[in-house]
Amino acid sequence: MTVTQTSAVLSAAEMDQFREQGFLGPFTLCSPAEMSEWRFGVEAVLDSNPPDHKTKIHNRHLDKKLIWDLATDPAIIGRMQCLYGEDLLMWRTNFFIKEPGAKEIPWHQDHNYWPLEPPIISSAWIAIDESTVENSCLQVIPGSHRKTLPHIKASE
Repeated sequence: MTVTQTSAVLSAAEMDQFREQGFLGPFTLCSPAEMSEWRFGVEAVLDSNPPDHKTKIHNRHLDKKLIWDLATDPAIIGRMQCLYGEDLLMWRTNFFIKEPGAKEIPWHQDHNYWPLEPPIISSAWIAIDESTVENSCLQVIPGSHRKTLPHIKASE
């Protein structure tokens, strides 16, 4: 699997967009053929047991180099460094596995789940298979980063 060798640099317009809208992208991390290779590797990781036997979907960058390499691709890290500087911490990796017929993930703000002050959390979302509106791709509300709203549980 190929890892991008050059760091991404954000333009002044992209930096302004991030401050105004709260998100950037989509960006192409690698070719569809390369992502297919990544997908097979990720599926193998998800089929394996983590050392702590707690969960197969959280923090697999700690025990699987493949996940570390994907999450720390220079195209991702370079953009994050443009926004936050060079001193970054990867706090968590998490897989959202959407099986056919599974419930959707309701609208939410990540800050409600990770209430750090100041709210300096950013997520890099990587789709390892095709992501469309029909199969529940990630959607964002521009500007919603400016105010944390109370979390309301979705009704069943």
